Amino acid sequence: MTQQYIYNKRIRNSAIRRRLDRRFVSWVLICATIGTVIASGFVFSARCHFEAVALGYETQQKRVLIEEHEKDRRQLEMERSKALSPEELEQRARKLGLRAPEMRQPDPATGATSAVNRPSRPRT
Repeated sequence: MTQQYIYNKRIRNSAIRRRLDRRFVSWVLICATIGTVIASGFVFSARCHFEAVALGYETQQKRVLIEEHEKDRRQLEMERSKALSPEELEQRARKLGLRAPEMRQPDPATGATSAVNRPSRPRT
């Protein structure tokens, strides 16, 4: 007897209907509620994280902008101090045709003022 016996007929069992267990339903609802709360917490945490990252990028851009403005301010201050230097003011006054006032000293005998001769500066 080398061949085995194989039973080919399908067996159909009758369907069993169970009543719904209230403890199981309440346990599933509690787990679903807790899972929803935890998932909401993760979503909120991710949103806060992405806002923080975006704020970091924005802060970095503002820092770069502030540095550029500081550089421009220093450049403008340098140009202002150069433009207000006595040499530059004197040179611009000469271009306009202005000249330095002559110094006058009062004559103690007569009380009149007389011009003091001073050596003229060479023009540059």
